[in-house]
Amino acid sequence: EISAYLQGCAELECGNQAEAHGAQPVREAEQVVGRVSPLPGLPSAVELEAPDAFVQWCSDNLVGIRGNQEEFTVVLLGQTGAGKTLFSKFMFLFDTILRHGDPNLAPDFCRLENQQMEEAAADPGRTLTLGPLKLRIVDTPGFGGLNGLEVEEPLKGIVDCLRPLGPVHAIGLVVNGRESIMTSAIKCALTEVCSLLPSTARENVLVVFTNCSTETHCNFRQQGLSEAVHHTVTPDRKIYIDNPYSLWKNAMAQDRVGALAVQQKLVAGCRAAAAGLGKFFVQVSQMPRMDSDVFESRYRLRKAIELNTVECLQQHRNVQDLQRLLHQMNSEIREAQTEEAAASGFAKHFHGERWELKDAARHGTLCSAPGCHSNCHGSCQMDKTTEREKFKWCTAFRYKCRNVHLEDVQDRDDLLHHFEEQRFGLSIGDSNKLDGSFVALTSIAGFRFKGMDFTDDAGIVLDGPISRGGWATRQAVLALRFPITVSIGDHTQKEICRQCGHSYKFHYHHEAYWEKNIYTQVIVDEAMQAEYDRAVDLVAKKAAAKTVIDTEISKCTEQQQQLGAQLVHRVREFQETGLLRDYALLLQNQRDLVQEHLGCSNQSTNTENVQALQQAVYELSQQLEIVKRSLAQIKDKVDWAYVMLEVEPDATMEDVNRAYLQSDRDEEIEAAFVILKEHLQFG
Repeated sequence: EISAYLQGCAELECGNQAEAHGAQPVREAEQVVGRVSPLPGLPSAVELEAPDAFVQWCSDNLVGIRGNQEEFTVVLLGQTGAGKTLFSKFMFLFDTILRHGDPNLAPDFCRLENQQMEEAAADPGRTLTLGPLKLRIVDTPGFGGLNGLEVEEPLKGIVDCLRPLGPVHAIGLVVNGRESIMTSAIKCALTEVCSLLPSTARENVLVVFTNCSTETHCNFRQQGLSEAVHHTVTPDRKIYIDNPYSLWKNAMAQDRVGALAVQQKLVAGCRAAAAGLGKFFVQVSQMPRMDSDVFESRYRLRKAIELNTVECLQQHRNVQDLQRLLHQMNSEIREAQTEEAAASGFAKHFHGERWELKDAARHGTLCSAPGCHSNCHGSCQMDKTTEREKFKWCTAFRYKCRNVHLEDVQDRDDLLHHFEEQRFGLSIGDSNKLDGSFVALTSIAGFRFKGMDFTDDAGIVLDGPISRGGWATRQAVLALRFPITVSIGDHTQKEICRQCGHSYKFHYHHEAYWEKNIYTQVIVDEAMQAEYDRAVDLVAKKAAAKTVIDTEISKCTEQQQQLGAQLVHRVREFQETGLLRDYALLLQNQRDLVQEHLGCSNQSTNTENVQALQQAVYELSQQLEIVKRSLAQIKDKVDWAYVMLEVEPDATMEDVNRAYLQSDRDEEIEAAFVILKEHLQFG
């Protein structure tokens, strides 16, 4: 614009033509001054014709300030490249700018040297004296480096600058007025700056829009500014200032400073700049003191929150790692239990019956025939013998034993009439000696007694010490007391045992008896048993490890809850006492800025830088998630929902739907979407 204007001015050859052509810029400059300078007493073009315009301005605008020669501290904050340093130079050149706003002094631009234009700003930290007003200008480090990652250093640099200042009166937020879009870098810079300001700083904040002379020429979205600094900036706190010396430098470079039209354009630029600077100085003179210690307190609180957030995030990650390990452990336990169940059949059990000899107090008659387990006569009354022939007289060989009742001696004598005593036994060796023989009553022939028929060789059966082998003797019968019942055994088949049906030759005496028992036989597969034992041992070890993990999860969860409560307390303090009311917005803007840089760096061959940006995005996203969950405890439902969906409070339903569709849509996002939907539809 300047070059085109200078090219037009070069066509002017005479003073009358130049004057005719240049009259309009003077009138335009007067209109600009009138528009941008609502301050009472701002000098008009006629007033600036006074020889001491600066003194007159101070007298008209700085009357009634607190005390005489009181020093006011002005702190300039803003994004790198917004024009903080240049604005500070303008403040030190105010008297020069004010003087060159006089159209009668337009020719003086030809006599200015470049050194004169720059030397006043050689030391921007010195005190500026405006009549009774003394200003200490502090230019702080800017925000928004190339990589978007270094937020710590600018904040620390600002705090270091402010620490020794004492009271601060004005905070100048410097914004490039030519920025038409609220970029991630601008958002991040504004929120970072505002994070240092207490809530009372609303009375001390001025917003300076550089590179524009009026609100009409300002491209910056005003609503976005109020959202970024979390309060509405009133018009009297907005300063618009363009650089009048850029036109002068271009004119000097093209040797056109002597053209009258150019000089008049320079005068209009200086008048507009003087109006903006004058408005700034008057506003500063009316601001209350603010202790600079609050900046460091806010910085320390923020660092404590960041550290607290990192600790919460670390505990959250610890819990997640332990839960993953627990899931893996449960899976391994289930696998081991499956193996244990599969190998549990390593022992095969076979059940059956078998005969076993049990010890007895007295010998009995047993059978040795193959497969025979008969207890033919337990507690046999015969003397124990190994001679097979003697077993013919064992009770086991009596057949057809029938009971008869003896009422008296007559019945006894009638019975004995049919019996006579005989000696029974076997001879051993040549001596024909009977070994183990005994005497017993035996019937002489067949007989009938009490209606029953008996064969020969029948015997009377009595058990007890008076009978030998169970066969009664005469003496034993005579000793009976009446009435009594006795048994008469028929010996028709005395070589065959009536119990087992085997020959007497298989029978023997033994102090034992046969007993049938149920038994279980176990056959073990040793390889399968080893597998089973291994699985059982593994299940036990994994179960013990699972118990330890459960305990660690409980500890980490408890510590996470404690850290979360501490984080909530600090975030509440940060939001209740600060100008920036939404701590999550800090992390959100940082993340967005890094993502923007990442998008520009994806095609870069510097993989380390790309990886660093990716890691930064991940870390910021994780921290933002932790803070969101914590903020849910201190925000109402609607505010919390705006934070969760990362939309502005003035978002439309369309904005909310778009944010919802682009999100991960977990349970909390779903809940936030429902809340905002109801809020926007029903109020």
